[in-house]
Amino acid sequence: MPSLNLKNNKEIEVWNNMKKQLKIHNSYNVKNSYYKKGKMNEWEQEKRNIEKDARLKIIQMQKLDKEKKEKEIKDVEFENLLLAAEALVMMRGSSERPQERKSKRPKNVLNGEPPRRSKRIAEKEIDNIVSMCPGCKDNQPNQMAHIGPNGCLGDDLDF
Repeated sequence: MPSLNLKNNKEIEVWNNMKKQLKIHNSYNVKNSYYKKGKMNEWEQEKRNIEKDARLKIIQMQKLDKEKKEKEIKDVEFENLLLAAEALVMMRGSSERPQERKSKRPKNVLNGEPPRRSKRIAEKEIDNIVSMCPGCKDNQPNQMAHIGPNGCLGDDLDF
């Protein structure tokens, strides 16, 4: 049978108990009693059973220990994962979001003038920016429409 690696005191105790039972089983009196009855095969079988039972107990104990360690490792990994997730959530709320790509571009607008795409579009946009007068927007020819706040004649007056 393959040798076992005894890892803790319980396994060593089971192994030592098996050795004691085998020592008693191998004693002259026990072996001689089987020999006199002509049952040496039963004696051999009993010897194998004692050793087999002890080995099975040790193997079962090692499996339980291994499962327990794996569970502990999984628990620790899960806790680490939770801590990492919490840290990410905290970092998300505290840091500023990066600005959008469009806002990083330098604007070509100088002195409130739109960038020139074509002469016609540029003139329209300049007309929209310059002409804040409601009379000019509606294309009213009379001068009364151009007087007042934000009107052509009232631009210099503060109301």
